[in-house]
Parts: sequence; C-alpha cells; structure tokens
Amino acid sequence: MTGMLKTHCCFCSMQCQVELTPGEDAGEWTIKPSRDFPVATGRLCQKGLNVVRHAVHPSRVTVPMRRTWGVGGKAAGGEWRRVGWDDALDGIAGEIRRIQETYGRDAVSVFGGGSLTNEVCYLLGKFTRVALRSKYIDYNGRYCMSSAAAASQLAFGLDRGLTMPLSEIPNARYIILAGTNIAECQPTMMPYLLEAKKRGAVLVTIDPRNTMTSKSADLHVRLQPGFDSVFVNGLLHVILKEKLYDADFVARRTSGLEQLIEAVEPFSPDNVERYTGILAGVVRTVARGFAKAETGIVMTARGLEQQVNGVEHALNYMNLCLLTGKIGRPGCGFGAVTGQANGQGGREHGQKADQLPGYRSIEDPAAREHVAKVWGIDPGELPGKGVSAYELFGKINEGEIKAMIVLGSNPLVSSPNSKTVEEALQKLELLVVIDLFETETAAYADWFLPGSSFLEAEGTLTNVEGRVYHRPAALPPPGESRTDIDIVCSLARKLGRGDFFNYGSAEDVFDELCRASQGGKADYSGISYDRLKREQGVFWPCPSPSHPGTPIVFAERFYHPDGKARLHGIHPGKPAETVSVEYPYILTTGRLGNHYLSGVQTRRTEALMKKAPVPVAEIHPWLAEKIRLKPGSRIRITSRRDSVVFDVKITEGIHPTTIFVPFHWGGELSVNRLTNDALHPISRMPEFKICAVHVERVDVEQPVTG
Repeated sequence: MTGMLKTHCCFCSMQCQVELTPGEDAGEWTIKPSRDFPVATGRLCQKGLNVVRHAVHPSRVTVPMRRTWGVGGKAAGGEWRRVGWDDALDGIAGEIRRIQETYGRDAVSVFGGGSLTNEVCYLLGKFTRVALRSKYIDYNGRYCMSSAAAASQLAFGLDRGLTMPLSEIPNARYIILAGTNIAECQPTMMPYLLEAKKRGAVLVTIDPRNTMTSKSADLHVRLQPGFDSVFVNGLLHVILKEKLYDADFVARRTSGLEQLIEAVEPFSPDNVERYTGILAGVVRTVARGFAKAETGIVMTARGLEQQVNGVEHALNYMNLCLLTGKIGRPGCGFGAVTGQANGQGGREHGQKADQLPGYRSIEDPAAREHVAKVWGIDPGELPGKGVSAYELFGKINEGEIKAMIVLGSNPLVSSPNSKTVEEALQKLELLVVIDLFETETAAYADWFLPGSSFLEAEGTLTNVEGRVYHRPAALPPPGESRTDIDIVCSLARKLGRGDFFNYGSAEDVFDELCRASQGGKADYSGISYDRLKREQGVFWPCPSPSHPGTPIVFAERFYHPDGKARLHGIHPGKPAETVSVEYPYILTTGRLGNHYLSGVQTRRTEALMKKAPVPVAEIHPWLAEKIRLKPGSRIRITSRRDSVVFDVKITEGIHPTTIFVPFHWGGELSVNRLTNDALHPISRMPEFKICAVHVERVDVEQPVTG
C-alpha cells in the first residue's frame, strides 16, 4: 500500500486528525498530525504519535474463537478453538434463544463502549431493544460522564460536554479547571488554555494533586477529594454577599436564587477554611476574580464527578457560571471534559439504559412512538428502562441476567470493586466479547468475535465540543476480522430480526440515526456524511440541512420548558465511606498521559509502556515518614474490599492524606480491586475517587548472594 491516509486518533475526546504513511516494512507507519481538521491543528500527543501500534500488534485476534472450558469451569480456565463465522454466529444465536426461552428476554444483556462510532452506539441500542428485545443495555460511559450529564440536564435541560467550542477558550479572561488534568488527559487542548493565558487570562486549577496542568496555573487549590461543593459554596457566598453576581441575567434567565442563597449562607470563607484548610483569602480571590472578569469558563472532569455527590459538585460549578452570567456568549461557558473518544455521542443515541436516540427518555410515550416508527415496530414492543453499567453485574449475581455481549469495553478492569464483577462474569451462561484483543474480561468469554479498530471502521464521532465529524476507513479489517456494524447486523439476522438491520453502509446507519434523533434534544437530523466532509464537522443540535449547527448553546434560552436555567442550592454531603482509625487515608484514582482507559490498547504499545510499565502510587512525604517508608520499598494499600501492592513515588504535589493510583492496569495491578462501588442515586456513577484505605510499607526482599 502506498500513499498517505487520513484518519482520527482513537483515544481522547479531542479526536485529532492524523496522517498515516506506510513504510517499506509491513506494519510500519509514519504518523504525523494533520493541519486540516479545525481541532488541535497541527499537534498530536504521545498517544497520537503511536496511535497505529496497537492496531497492527501481533497479539491482535483476527479470527472468531470458541472456548472449551475445563472440569473446573470458568474459574479454572479453558482452551480457545478457532471457528468459522457462520458457526460462531449460529452458536451464539442458538445460545441466546435457549437462554431467553428458559429465563425470559431480559436474561440477555449488552455492555457497550464510549469509544465506538455513533453508528455502532446507535446499533447496539437498537439491537438490544429490537433483536434481543431486552431492556438491559448500558455502557462504560456510565463510569465517565454520567454525573456531569445528569447535572447538565438538571441545570440547563440539556447535556452537551462543552457549551461552547474550543475556539472560545482563548477569549476567556478567567478559567477554572476543577478535577481535570488536561495536560495529561487531553494534551492538545492545552494550547487553547495557554493562548488564553497569553491574552491575559487567569487560570485556576482545583485538584488534590499538583499536576502537569497545575504547573501552568496562576493559582492551584489543593483540595482534598470530596470537598468541591464546600469550596464552591464559599465562592458563591462571596459573590452573593458582595453583590458581584449578574443580577439581570439571574432574573431573566434563571430560577432558584432563593434556594441558592439559603444553601451558601453558612459557607463564609472563614468557615470554608475550617472545613477544607483552603485559606479564606484564596476563596475570596477566586470568587472575586471569576465574578469580575468580563468572560470566564469553568471546566470539570472525573475528579469531582466520580463520587456519590458528583452530580451536586457539578451542579455547584454550573451555579458559578449561571450566577455570574458566564454562559451562552463568546468566551464563556461550562464544560465537562469528556475522557473517552466518543463519550458524548456514545450516550446520545441509545446505549444508556434509560435513553433512546436523540437523548430521548425511553419512558416518554412520544419518544417511544417516534423511534418505533423509524424502526418499523410497534411502540409497545420497546422494552422499558434497564439498569446502569455496574448494576448489570448485580443482576448477574442475583441470577436475573444469564448472558452478556460486550463490545469495545473491558469492564473487569474499569469497574469498581472489580472482584464482584469477576464473580459475575464467571456465573454467566454466555459471555460474548467483540474486541481486538483477549482482554481481562475476555478471559471469561465463551465466544470471541474479532472486531474492527479505528483504522477500519468508517463512521462518525462527536468530540468534546459537541462537534460531529466523519472518520473514514483507512484500511480493511485484517485476517477474518469484521467491522462492528457487520457483526451486530449479522447476529441480528441469525436471531431472525434481520429485516430491521438491512444497511448497505455505515452511512445508511447514520442516516437512520439522524431520523431517529429528529426532534430530540440531541438532534442530528440536519447532518449528513456529505455535509460533514464538506464542513469538517457540525455542532449539534442541528435540526435541518439549512441550519448552521450550534457551536454555542444557550445563547437565547435553556432547554427547560420555560427557557430558564435552574440554580440549585447544594448542601454538601459526605462520601459513601469516610476515613476511620482503621482506614485513615483517602485513595483516589486517575489517568496518566501515557495510557488510555483500561490500557487494552496502550499497554500493547511499546513506546508508551516504556514510560509507564506499571502503576505507581503517589504519596506525600508526611505519609511516607509516617509509615517509615524505606528506599526501594513498596506499599500495600488495603480498603474494605481488597488489598493491592504498588510501587511508590514520594511527592510534595499531593494532599498529605491522599494517595493517587492510576487505573490502566488489570489483574494484581488493578486499583479498581479496591475502589468503592457505591452509586450516586441519580447518575448511578460509582465513587471511584474516594476510597478509605489503610497503607503500610512492604519491604522488597533482596536476593541472597554467596
């Protein structure tokens, strides 16, 4: 193959465009940033510069396989046997029919991913409800964006990751980044922030760690996990007491001011200092700076959202934008920084348990009627809502779910309290994994179907801004691999529902998605492949072909029926588990710049693994001294769920009572063996970020020499 190919990086939500040129040796590519795509123009991060490596890795599975289990069942392991596609699909369909005839339709479930194309996300939702006729589908985005999504719906009536395009960041004069480490997680977004600073913006970071991002900040607030709402209540207290809020905007475009005033009354800067250790002067400085700035942006991420109070934390940061009128106009807005490649589109079109395409509620009769008409079925055939991602494994352990199809996700590594997930996977009568590699989850699979990488899957994705764009297929699937669209539609045919899945191309799927989304909050009906290619992306909502798209949402009205946003008085709550004499420290998790999600792709990329071969726990010198850490020693972290040993790094750049461990590894190195599976009552987000732990030194035995 000769000539340069264009595609988009498969990792974070920036979705930078890349140019690939094949080398003389098979599997060798020159990778360069493209200057054509209007996002992160001309730049790639270290993952982007190595983006092809996993797709051509020799351990990639390219043939369908069936597992033969030994005498001890799944716990004892088994042997893979290569099979043909017809045998695989017939065998899987036969097992699905047997299980549904025995236990009911809802005994079969689907677990999707936030890095799949919009077309595949849409098809998984349709496949579950039309081909399987089951209510049980959810996806790993539940672990990513669900708290911010729920908060956005409550505050604005609409959930879009960023309410403004990235190009507006340089126009902001005050930027608050809370619980987000953009320099490592979305590196090509940093130039927008640095350009804002160059133009005079003040940058504030709020995080328990001094991160690569905080090094660029004018002010870093080292806040212990769980105290975001306390801190923000202090900011709101100052803004209200000193009458720095935008009274006209609040009166015309919001409701709920009285409840907000009542909630923040006890949170004077002095009280906030007593609760958090953050100096009262810092609270006043940030509050006055943001309120008085002509323009301002607040962006949050998982650091404050992956908590049982995560929705409330996000709502309070939204309060900050609403109270000061910094939303719906240039240089202003709120942004929940999506982590996954298609974390935005993945939740818009049917992978979430309670949603139909277009961000419609599955319990809304009008929504059911509209989507059913597009699909050619009776609305009564549509099942009701199911349960969230982690709760699916509870349903397995309870015996209600007997089968699961996993596409593009690795829940054994990404889920909290992962030993419970492991137990559930062993109980399944049928586990089908569609992926590139034999993941930790696939270790318990009965069938493995080789799917498509980003290089081989044409489709659309929706980036962090809400920009829908087209990604072409650069290469054909290797070996006997098939595209995910082909696999899903082929299995639907084997189940006797093929008439509802007759598509000639990915574009046909997208056209149907657009019709299904028409009139919904996430309306794509004015978008087409031709338009996306011509315009290099379109911002949703876009309700007609003549509509220009919506780069800045809420310019004229919010999406509640009265057009007003809702201010919420937040009364800070405690985490699901608090520290104690037995578990006196807080464990929090996060990403590294070298890796992505559960590490399935990046742990198979040599250049990235060299930089971060194992997870390393970060602890403060105070804690290191307290446990009498020795040079070369490791630490054992023990929670109420499990105990794991990690290499350790001592750093001043972390809160003294907090330990940080990245989550990109499985097996004995998986920090999610420790994390808490308590769920937020609305978003069903697990509390990854706050886990009470005990820490002790583990001395490494030295080899005996003679």
